[in-house]
Amino acid sequence: GKVWRAISSTLLPPKSQVSKRCPDADYFNRDRKKYSLLAGTDPKIAHARNRLETMKGAMDLLLSLLTFDPEKRARPVDVINSTFMTDLVEDEGMEHADDDIIRSYTAYLQFS
Repeated sequence: GKVWRAISSTLLPPKSQVSKRCPDADYFNRDRKKYSLLAGTDPKIAHARNRLETMKGAMDLLLSLLTFDPEKRARPVDVINSTFMTDLVEDEGMEHADDDIIRSYTAYLQFS
């Protein structure tokens, strides 16, 4: 009796205040509309989106890096092989000194 009423009165909201929608969902939806990279209305987000869309492969690369599912997320080799990185590929015949520690990242390219 008394114990159950005390527990239920502290854990459950009064029936008159029960809402079908969580207020956090409203905040999430509002922020998603404003700050989403794909369609956000915030001026800074819109500017960043426009800049990314002008660079070949930039938006695709960024979205692949931000994927929540680790199985679908871009791996380092995927980044190197992305369209965004193609401008960094060195010309054939590029020579390196024998004592160069860092060489072209193209050694890691996966040619298909």
